[in-house]
Amino acid sequence: MKKGVLYLWVLLVGLSCTSNDEATKGTFPDNLVNKKSSQHQRVLGTNLLAIIPSSYKFVNPFRYVKSENEFIILSKLQMPFKYQERKSALEVKDPEAETLRFKELTFNNLPALFRESVIVDKNQHFYLLNYGDDANSYMLLSQCNLDSAESRDEMLSILKSICVDEDVEFDPLETATFAFDESITNFKIAKVNINDFRYTADGKYLDNNKIVNSILVNEMGPSTQSSRIQLMEYWSKTYLKSKIYNTKNNWKETKIGEYDALEFETDFSLNGVDGKVYFVILSDPQQRTMKFTGIAFDEINNHINKYKETVKTIKFK
Repeated sequence: MKKGVLYLWVLLVGLSCTSNDEATKGTFPDNLVNKKSSQHQRVLGTNLLAIIPSSYKFVNPFRYVKSENEFIILSKLQMPFKYQERKSALEVKDPEAETLRFKELTFNNLPALFRESVIVDKNQHFYLLNYGDDANSYMLLSQCNLDSAESRDEMLSILKSICVDEDVEFDPLETATFAFDESITNFKIAKVNINDFRYTADGKYLDNNKIVNSILVNEMGPSTQSSRIQLMEYWSKTYLKSKIYNTKNNWKETKIGEYDALEFETDFSLNGVDGKVYFVILSDPQQRTMKFTGIAFDEINNHINKYKETVKTIKFK
């Protein structure tokens, strides 16, 4: 399975379902609908629920780890589930992994896709469940040892236990590995997708209206200096290409507080609207990495200056 698949963001949620013949065959049943039970626990940072054995330890990002190479990732994305796009992507033959089963089904009254695959020479087994509606997408991925029937059964049970508690109250930032002084801009959290955190003045950020002043913090995990430079080259060129007269890729290496940083600022255009972007890739001594992006479409200089002051207050937790 491609390495990128291992970072698919997955969320676990509650089960109160009955067993059936298909479940005993080690695959995912169709038309399964779950309800919250006393066995459910909430996945941190979300309103997802799942029945998870106590032997699994929660580790960011939304990963429940059983052993070094055995884990299940649980994620909820605040974006539409585009069924045909996901189906086409999952049907593409993986050059590394062999697909054992691929199923189109219904889960919790929503359209869903289920895939089981293996990489025999690496002793790896995978379950992938992807489902959602016009508001949210749910990505659930497990990896365990191919020769461990116990782990396969456990992880399939976790996937089958997923449900959502629409009434639960939680802090969407409870899993964030960073903090900064939010009073500088007074922006509010607007959207959280796994390890991406978006802030705006009114706490709203709509897919059909992205022409708003905003801050986006991306938690990137550990990285090397060379990989950070490659990412900076890629991202900065993307912004430069949005305006014809932008020609200089003038990012710089610097120090912001106690952290190593790559810093970039340029004019850009989004959907024909001119603005300015300021972004920084920060890393700590343990090579933990995050990207801070501040975008301004009005009161541009004022907002860019506030973004720069905000970056100075960022701390890794």
